[in-house]
Amino acid sequence: MALSPGEMHTRIIENLLDKTGLDLSGWLDRLKAGPKTRKDRINWLKQEHGLGHGTAGAIAREYEGDVPWAKGSELETDLLKEASAAVRSDYERAKEALLSLDKQVEAVYCKTYTGFRARTQFAILKPTKNGLVIGLALDPETSPDLDPSGSLGGSKRIASMIKTDLPQNTINRLLKTAYDQN
Repeated sequence: MALSPGEMHTRIIENLLDKTGLDLSGWLDRLKAGPKTRKDRINWLKQEHGLGHGTAGAIAREYEGDVPWAKGSELETDLLKEASAAVRSDYERAKEALLSLDKQVEAVYCKTYTGFRARTQFAILKPTKNGLVIGLALDPETSPDLDPSGSLGGSKRIASMIKTDLPQNTINRLLKTAYDQN
């Protein structure tokens, strides 16, 4: 199973000492005298210390205290704070249906949507002003209930979307199909 961004970040930080010779606190100490912006910090870590981009980015995020994956509930709260009661209800119902598909399904909270994955990401929930958009890793041609999603959630995997005004049994069937196929 592919790692989530949070899992990748955690692994990078756990392996710093073995990979670089310094643990996180050692790198954070070095950054105190380093550049002032994240972009400059990352470039400095790469150029001056030979770190890879992912490692440099993880250290910079830790230095700034910007590790959003550690704040899943905060991200979800922010995602829903301007949503109407109807959108929040649709979100909770869809989230419950997705998490009940299998004990290995997990929610991955992001700033603009919540992703769901088991082996791979197969669904996203994106609250909007016009309602909840449910994106699925399904070919939109496979069902008349699916619409093309464009680049919903920034992923080409999420090729289709459904509207929450469909009957709940239809939504649940499509969620299960996306899970089964991915």
